[in-house]
Amino acid sequence: MYPRNDQFKLPMQLILKLLSFIFLVVFSAGVSTASEIKLGQSLPEVSLTEFGKLNLEGEQISYVPWNSRELRGKVFTIYHLAGTRSAASLNDDFIDRLLEEQFDLLPGNPHQTFNIINLDDAMFGTSGIVQRTVEDRKRKYIVPGFVLDKEGVIRNAWGLAPESSAVIILNRAGKVVFFKDGQLSQAEIDRAVQLIKQNL
Repeated sequence: MYPRNDQFKLPMQLILKLLSFIFLVVFSAGVSTASEIKLGQSLPEVSLTEFGKLNLEGEQISYVPWNSRELRGKVFTIYHLAGTRSAASLNDDFIDRLLEEQFDLLPGNPHQTFNIINLDDAMFGTSGIVQRTVEDRKRKYIVPGFVLDKEGVIRNAWGLAPESSAVIILNRAGKVVFFKDGQLSQAEIDRAVQLIKQNL
């Protein structure tokens, strides 16, 4: 004699509840991007020992360990982006505005643009291409700083969205005066530029 369907009712309910719980846990962990960056505060400290900051000597590129505590003593405009073409172009209007303002060329070097590229977000098989592209940009643009983050350490420490672009502006004391994770509107671009000028 075969068992009746109602004999499987309780176990099946338990299985469905368990599967629902597992799905919620996994999904919540995957989308959690609560930012750790707060206006008026310092950035959460983070260090890189693999790859790190690009150092240019002649035409040769080398990498040195980097710590976020270095982002003090001048106004820093930090551009954190995933190593993808879509992320790189997300805030093109803001980058064009920075180049137009020529903050990095002011006497006394009161400002530096600082680019952090997250290789962990690069498309599969393209991290080498992204690395070579960043190195070429360092050779072309000597003054801005460049950091390569192989494992996404900085994005995780700062709670930034994956596969995106973020703009952070720090004053001379290393405090955050502007932060936006994602594409800046024209009003936000104007506001960011104004804050840079106010803090120089």
